[in-house]
Amino acid sequence: MKAIKIFMWIMTLLLTASGAWPAETAHREVRQKAHRAYSNGNWQDAFEQYRRLSLEIENDPRIVGKDFTQAWQCLRELNRLNELDQFREAVIEQHAGNWRLLLDAARSYRQNIHWGYRVAGKFHRGHHRGGGKYVNAVARDRV
Repeated sequence: MKAIKIFMWIMTLLLTASGAWPAETAHREVRQKAHRAYSNGNWQDAFEQYRRLSLEIENDPRIVGKDFTQAWQCLRELNRLNELDQFREAVIEQHAGNWRLLLDAARSYRQNIHWGYRVAGKFHRGHHRGGGKYVNAVARDRV
């Protein structure tokens, strides 16, 4: 009787692990591809891969914050920080219960530029060509 319980427990464990394995392997491959693109200076390709990983609900909760940080660094290299706020909010919404990701998102607020331009009532972080009113965003980021 005891041997049957142990056997059932082992089978349950193996079936559970085998179901998680393909997703973990796929994430690892995408992450390696993104890292290669980042290392080679292909910021756009790296951003797309890291963005995909960051928004994936089934991504490893211990690693998704690092994926988000890498995507943020890609946006900095591409000089597209005006997209960061919307991207950050989407990632936070997807992983609201993950404290590790929330910590990395808070760091992105703290370590980012704190100014931008208000154009047509909408805030755009960083440089902006033509028109708009310069706005300091320190208080906004602190909230």
